[in-house]
Amino acid sequence: MKMMRVVLVALVAVLGWQQVAGQQVAAQDSPQCTFGSFYVERAKPNSGSDTITPGKIEFLNVENNDGGWSPTTNEFTAPCSGIFTFSFAAKSSERFGIQLIKNQEVQVTVHGNRLDPLQESININLEMGDRIYLYLLYGIIIEPLFNEIPNTYFRGEFSGVGNHSNVRLVSSNGNINNNCTFGSFSVERAKPNSGPNSIIGPSNIEFLNVENNDGGWSPTTNEFTAPCSGIFTFSFAAKSSERFGIQLLKNNRIQVIAYGSYLKPVNVSANLNLIIGDTLYLYLDNGIIYETTDNEAPNTYFKGVWE
Repeated sequence: MKMMRVVLVALVAVLGWQQVAGQQVAAQDSPQCTFGSFYVERAKPNSGSDTITPGKIEFLNVENNDGGWSPTTNEFTAPCSGIFTFSFAAKSSERFGIQLIKNQEVQVTVHGNRLDPLQESININLEMGDRIYLYLLYGIIIEPLFNEIPNTYFRGEFSGVGNHSNVRLVSSNGNINNNCTFGSFSVERAKPNSGPNSIIGPSNIEFLNVENNDGGWSPTTNEFTAPCSGIFTFSFAAKSSERFGIQLLKNNRIQVIAYGSYLKPVNVSANLNLIIGDTLYLYLDNGIIYETTDNEAPNTYFKGVWE
């Protein structure tokens, strides 16, 4: 079965300057991290003997825990600050969506179905004390009986100290400029670069139709430039008859990688913390995506909303 993998690099503040009561204070560097990794598996059914319905995903088996994972809350609490790599997997007999949550805020949403189980790997820059857990947004996931290999797992490991150049000032609600007039943008219908309806990678993805633009989207460069600082939600979709990979880049650095196939179109949503002037665009890293003709609904779109 084909797999779709999403890699998210959420560049959030690690340690550095923070806004406290209108003043800038320097955060202290964290001590050397002794945490290695955790690994839990076998989601706990909450409906029947093998079915998990929407809600926080709980795990029955703790295979490894160097610290940070709580089997009581089914959450990971970062024991130090830096970059952590999280991976998780799940299967179902129908469509489903899983979110990775940090401190009650969605970091990434990924989707699977009976033909395409989830198998994800995500890098996130955390501060000491940040909490991470998995949430089943919709659908169901299936866990086999105890004498079978588990369908579901959640793994985390410390990957190193974060880059302090990514530190930014944030207000208590996560948004720097509360007077931002930007609302959203929406573009669709990728511009073919080979034949009447094919986009061949590697190539930047250009869009023909601007459905909405409250500011920030440039139809000339096919890039979004953040008109204010804060948390933005981006979503994009594409289809193909073969395997392909799409990247969401910020300032020419990869933030999200999504893989699709003829069995699994890409349909991804991710939250990114931006500062004013950051630029984002989509890049077809490999394979081919296909666009419909003008009288059909587009296969491809790119949307952004300021939260």
